[in-house]
Amino acid sequence: MIKSDKIAIIFYACLGISLIITYSYFDSLYERPQIDLHLPLEPHKTISFSNIITTRTHEQMYDVITDIENYPLVLPKNILSVKILNKTDDFIIAEEELYENFIKTKLTVKHSFTPMKKHIIEILDGDAKGTVITQSFIGLPDGLEIKTDVDLNLKGVLYPVSFLPKIALKHAIDTIMIEFSSYAKTKYLFSENKNIVDIMYREILLRPADPEGMKFYVKMLENEKMTVEQIRESLLSSNEYNSLSTQTELKSINELSSTSKKIINDLYMEILGRQADEIGLIYYATQLENDVLSIEDIKQELLNSEEFIQLNLTKQK
Repeated sequence: MIKSDKIAIIFYACLGISLIITYSYFDSLYERPQIDLHLPLEPHKTISFSNIITTRTHEQMYDVITDIENYPLVLPKNILSVKILNKTDDFIIAEEELYENFIKTKLTVKHSFTPMKKHIIEILDGDAKGTVITQSFIGLPDGLEIKTDVDLNLKGVLYPVSFLPKIALKHAIDTIMIEFSSYAKTKYLFSENKNIVDIMYREILLRPADPEGMKFYVKMLENEKMTVEQIRESLLSSNEYNSLSTQTELKSINELSSTSKKIINDLYMEILGRQADEIGLIYYATQLENDVLSIEDIKQELLNSEEFIQLNLTKQK
């Protein structure tokens, strides 16, 4: 695949690993020309990252990161639901339904807590079973350090992730922290009306409210020109929501016509000089057959991809 929002099939791991993969594998490798693309010769077994947070308090960040049931609000496009299977004061075992590029998967994940100090995520099934992600919360004079230690135990389709550049994985962690920090702002710093509007955007349009939308709907609430239910109806009748609700799931490789697959492979050969990878083939052929993307649209996406740009730079050297 090429674009960062078309990542897909490797969503077999739990929150930590799946999001690391999602935000790093394609976003960092294909969308960031400055990144070091040299792959390690040996697979990573343990990886550590550190993030310094100065815009939110220790308590706020710990609260949103360990509030498992609200993960669908923090990352609404990627976490569809969280079903609590077992819950005590010290741990939560949850079934988490993840989504990326029309692909859904359910995973069983254990979250263990040491209040204000640690959050441990353990993957209980799938190709990342046994992988453990430990987040340590360390108070600083002017902020908070969140240290993430990942003990990888990958096999099957996830094994190649062990060879990703560390900087790609670091970018993934940074992106995740930004999303949690943004949600903490919504929860703790927004007024009641702003919070109401932002939560509705996250639930319905699967994203935080944009400044224009926030300003408009908050004003409507404050002036009593719209009720909460009327705002909800407005979002549900929007073109953006209709676009989201009409998206279809990807077809399997066997459901795709030979004509569509040939068209995609020919475009890859013409533009990138290689056969289409399976994920790219499935995605683009599905979009072509569903009339979501035209041949010209797909061609332009490939021409705009970082892979194509890097190929041209290499040829010029």
